[in-house]
Amino acid sequence: MPVHTPGHTDGHCAYHVPGTGVLISGDALVSGHPTSRIEGPQLLPDMFHHERPRAVASLDLLAELEGELLLPGHGPVHRGPVRDAAHRARERAL
Repeated sequence: MPVHTPGHTDGHCAYHVPGTGVLISGDALVSGHPTSRIEGPQLLPDMFHHERPRAVASLDLLAELEGELLLPGHGPVHRGPVRDAAHRARERAL
């Protein structure tokens, strides 16, 4: 199921696979990037977003989804509640 997560780009979507515990977050929520000093759940650095405030707001949408396996566009697979990963990334973004 596509989940509209604007901010990185206007039309960015993540994909939630209900019943499997999987969220494919693309660039809306990553777990690392070569230009970042942070490890774990985070947003991409600001230079990669069209609209950072919308990227931050999209984390709230992801936090509402059930799942235990995050497949990000950058960084390693993240295991654990998607909700917690989204909250952690939001904390780091503020």
